Amino acid sequence: MTFKKVVAIVRTACLEDIEAALKAVDITGMSISTVSGHGEYLSSDTKTWRTEQVKIEVFTESPKVKKIIETIMSVAKTGLAGDGIVCVLPVDMIVRVRDNSIFSSSLMEKR
Repeated sequence: MTFKKVVAIVRTACLEDIEAALKAVDITGMSISTVSGHGEYLSSDTKTWRTEQVKIEVFTESPKVKKIIETIMSVAKTGLAGDGIVCVLPVDMIVRVRDNSIFSSSLMEKR
């Protein structure tokens, strides 16, 4: 089994709806943080051009990635500049701190 990290940077106003939508498709583990920056969309409302958004990170098995992306997009997409981005990154290994369980793509199993 291979693992992926799905990262979404989206409008803060979408967060609660995205969390609920992900829980509805049985995705309950996620990390959420506040981020600030800009991409193609530059905010003229602030002196620094930065906007505040949220970053959602989900570590998951590869077969679940498409559903996670579709779920986030269905909630976050308004069609306007500044909606955000979603990206998928490979994960070589996950180590659970609580019990030292190792989940590794190269091992293809939990150790």
